[in-house]
Amino acid sequence: MSRHRFLKGCTEKAGQKIGNSLMNKFFRILALSGVAISSAYGAENSPDWSALKSEVTGLFTTQNVPGMSAAVVSQGKIVWKYEAGFVDESRAVPVTIDTPFWIASITKPFVGLAYLHLASAGKVNLNELASSTPDFSDTCNWLKGTSIPFAKGMKCDAAITIDHILHHQINGTPGSEFMYNPIMYSGLSRHLEYTLAGTIKGMKGYHNQLAQAIDKYVLAPAGINDTMASMFDPSNASVYQRMSDGFKVSDDEKKQS
Repeated sequence: MSRHRFLKGCTEKAGQKIGNSLMNKFFRILALSGVAISSAYGAENSPDWSALKSEVTGLFTTQNVPGMSAAVVSQGKIVWKYEAGFVDESRAVPVTIDTPFWIASITKPFVGLAYLHLASAGKVNLNELASSTPDFSDTCNWLKGTSIPFAKGMKCDAAITIDHILHHQINGTPGSEFMYNPIMYSGLSRHLEYTLAGTIKGMKGYHNQLAQAIDKYVLAPAGINDTMASMFDPSNASVYQRMSDGFKVSDDEKKQS
C-alpha cells in the first residue's frame, strides 16, 4: 500500500480566518508545549499538559488521522507524550511513541546538512551546474511541460546550480527568489550518486550514496539510531518492518466519524 502524508498545506479562501488552517493549529500546539515547559521551571508540581493534549486530540479526531504519536522533549528527556490510533489499516497494531513514521519531505534538512558536510570536505561543489548530472535536463523539461505548480517559471536552459536547488531558488531566474520545488530537489540523489560513484545506474534498490551520507553526517553524530535513511538499509531493517502504513481516509469514513 502506498504511503501518503496525512497533513498537507492548506490554501486559505479570501476572508477565511487563518486560525482554521492545519498549519495554524500546528503552531498553536508548538506554542502550548512551550508554555507548558516554561511553567515547569521554578514550579514544585509537574506542568499542566491538558491544553496541549486537548489540541492534539482535537487534531487527531477532526482530521481523521489513522494513527499518530507526539512528544515533547526537554533537556534530553521526554516530558510529555501522546499515542493514538493504529499502525495498520486493519487496526490491529496500536501506535506507540516508538512507532516509526514515514516523514517524506521533512528529510530535506537532512539532505541539506549532508551536502554542507560533503562540500566542506571537498567532495562536492555546490556551484556545479545541475545540468552536468545525467537526466537533469530531461527531468527539468518534463516538469516545465506540465501543469504541476512546481513548474512555474522553470527555465531549464538557465545556469541552475546545486546550491540553487538546495535553496529552492530554481524557478524563474536562478538564485533570485524562493519557490518550493521538491521534484527537482529529489534529483540531488542522482547528482550525489554520479559525483561519488561515477554513475547513476543501479542507484535505486540499494543504500545509495545520499543515504550513506545522511547516516554518516547526520544520524550517527546525533545518536539517532532507530531510523533509516533509505528503505534498503540492511542494518535497520526492523525500522521498515515496524513502520506505520500510510493510508487515506475515504469520504464515506469521514461521514461516519
